[in-house]
Amino acid sequence: MYDRSGYETVPETTLDTLDNWAKKGWQPGSFCLAVLTNNLQESCCTADPYNAHTLSQIAMYVRNQLPMNCHGSRGRVIAWQDWFESEKMRTGLSDPDLDLGRLCGRPGCSVIVPKEWAYEWCEDCGCDASPCPHGNRPDECDECCVESDREYDAQRER
Repeated sequence: MYDRSGYETVPETTLDTLDNWAKKGWQPGSFCLAVLTNNLQESCCTADPYNAHTLSQIAMYVRNQLPMNCHGSRGRVIAWQDWFESEKMRTGLSDPDLDLGRLCGRPGCSVIVPKEWAYEWCEDCGCDASPCPHGNRPDECDECCVESDREYDAQRER
C-alpha cells in the first residue's frame, strides 16, 4: 500500500510497524508511537541504534506515505485507534478485514469518511458539495476555473 522506495536504510520491522498502524490500527511500540505523535524528544530517547541513525528518514516516511490522519499529534493517534476499535465492535470483523476509511482532515474532528472521499474535510466540517468532474471541490478546481473562464470568454465574444 505504501511506497517504500527511497527508505531502504530504515529497518524493515519499523516500516512494517508503521504500515500495520496505518492499515490495521495495530498499536506500535514506544519508539514508533513517539514518532507518530510527533514527539521528537521521546523518539530520540526510545530509538534503538538502527532507528536513531535513520530517524529523519522514518519521519519523512510517516509524513509522505501514511494517511495524514493517523499521525501528527497524540489526539490524531488516539482518534485513529478509537476508530479501529469502534469498527471492530460495530462490524465484528477482525483487523485484516476492516475496510480502511479515514478521519476528516479538520483538527479536532473525529468523523470517519470513506477512503474514496474526494475532500480533505467531511460534510459536517464544511464540504457538502459533490466533487466536480475532475474529483475536486468545485470552488477549488483549477481545471473547472479554466473551463469556466473559456465559457465566459466565448460568451463575451458573441
